Amino acid sequence: IPGARDGFLFGLQLGVLVWGAEVLGLASVTTADPLLLAGWFAGQSVEMGVAGAVAGMALAGARLSRLFVLALLAALGLAVITVVMQSLGFAPAVRIQG
Repeated sequence: IPGARDGFLFGLQLGVLVWGAEVLGLASVTTADPLLLAGWFAGQSVEMGVAGAVAGMALAGARLSRLFVLALLAALGLAVITVVMQSLGFAPAVRIQG
Protein backbone atom coordinates (compact mmCIF):
# COMPACT_ATOMS: atom_id res chain seq x y z
CA ILE A 1 0.00 0.00 0.00
CA PRO A 2 2.10 2.90 -1.25
CA GLY A 3 1.71 6.38 0.18
CA ALA A 4 1.77 7.80 3.69
CA ARG A 5 -1.98 8.40 3.96
CA ASP A 6 -3.06 4.99 2.68
CA GLY A 7 -0.35 3.29 4.73
CA PHE A 8 -1.48 5.13 7.85
CA LEU A 9 -5.12 4.18 7.33
CA PHE A 10 -4.22 0.53 6.74
CA GLY A 11 -1.94 0.46 9.79
CA LEU A 12 -4.60 2.14 11.91
CA GLN A 13 -7.23 -0.40 10.87
CA LEU A 14 -4.84 -3.25 11.56
CA GLY A 15 -3.92 -1.70 14.91
CA VAL A 16 -7.57 -1.39 15.94
CA LEU A 17 -8.15 -5.06 15.14
CA VAL A 18 -4.98 -6.38 16.77
CA TRP A 19 -5.05 -4.15 19.86
CA GLY A 20 -8.80 -4.50 20.25
CA ALA A 21 -8.31 -8.26 20.56
CA GLU A 22 -5.33 -7.75 22.88
CA VAL A 23 -7.23 -5.41 25.19
CA LEU A 24 -10.23 -7.75 25.33
CA GLY A 25 -7.90 -10.57 26.28
CA LEU A 26 -6.17 -8.47 28.94
CA ALA A 27 -9.50 -7.29 30.33
CA SER A 28 -10.62 -10.90 30.77
CA VAL A 29 -7.49 -12.18 32.55
CA THR A 30 -6.08 -9.20 34.48
CA THR A 31 -7.19 -6.65 37.01
CA ALA A 32 -5.86 -3.80 34.87
CA ASP A 33 -7.76 -0.54 35.10
CA PRO A 34 -10.14 -0.04 32.13
CA LEU A 35 -8.74 3.45 31.56
CA LEU A 36 -5.24 1.99 31.25
CA LEU A 37 -6.49 -0.59 28.76
CA ALA A 38 -8.24 2.14 26.75
CA GLY A 39 -5.01 4.14 26.69
CA TRP A 40 -3.03 1.13 25.49
CA PHE A 41 -5.62 0.47 22.81
CA ALA A 42 -5.57 4.05 21.52
CA GLY A 43 -1.82 4.51 21.73
CA GLN A 44 -0.88 1.21 20.14
CA SER A 45 -3.46 1.60 17.38
CA VAL A 46 -2.05 5.00 16.42
CA GLU A 47 1.48 3.60 16.69
CA MET A 48 0.57 0.88 14.19
CA GLY A 49 -0.87 3.59 11.94
CA VAL A 50 2.39 5.54 12.04
CA ALA A 51 4.31 2.36 11.21
CA GLY A 52 1.97 1.86 8.25
CA ALA A 53 2.61 5.43 7.10
CA VAL A 54 6.37 4.90 7.21
CA ALA A 55 6.05 1.62 5.31
CA GLY A 56 3.72 3.28 2.79
CA MET A 57 6.19 6.11 2.24
CA ALA A 58 8.97 3.58 1.67
CA LEU A 59 6.83 1.67 -0.83
CA ALA A 60 6.06 4.93 -2.63
CA GLY A 61 9.77 5.47 -3.21
CA ALA A 62 10.74 7.89 -0.46
CA ARG A 63 14.43 8.01 0.43
CA LEU A 64 15.06 5.59 3.27
CA SER A 65 17.61 7.88 4.91
CA ARG A 66 14.93 10.60 5.13
CA LEU A 67 12.45 8.12 6.58
CA PHE A 68 15.01 7.03 9.16
CA VAL A 69 15.61 10.62 10.25
CA LEU A 70 11.85 11.31 10.45
CA ALA A 71 11.23 8.16 12.49
CA LEU A 72 14.14 8.98 14.81
CA LEU A 73 12.91 12.54 15.35
CA ALA A 74 9.37 11.27 16.02
CA ALA A 75 10.67 8.77 18.59
CA LEU A 76 12.75 11.42 20.35
CA GLY A 77 9.85 13.88 20.29
CA LEU A 78 7.50 11.33 21.80
CA ALA A 79 10.06 10.54 24.51
CA VAL A 80 10.21 14.24 25.38
CA ILE A 81 6.40 14.44 25.46
CA THR A 82 6.34 11.43 27.80
CA VAL A 83 8.79 13.07 30.21
CA VAL A 84 6.78 16.32 30.13
CA MET A 85 3.51 14.44 30.78
CA GLN A 86 5.10 12.61 33.71
CA SER A 87 6.48 15.88 35.10
CA LEU A 88 3.04 17.52 34.90
CA GLY A 89 1.29 14.53 36.48
CA PHE A 90 -0.68 13.45 33.39
CA ALA A 91 1.19 10.15 33.14
CA PRO A 92 2.57 9.35 36.58
CA ALA A 93 5.48 6.96 36.67
CA VAL A 94 4.66 3.53 38.06
CA ARG A 95 6.35 2.76 41.34
CA ILE A 96 7.07 -0.87 42.14
CA GLN A 97 7.10 -1.62 45.83
CA GLY A 98 9.54 -4.34 46.80
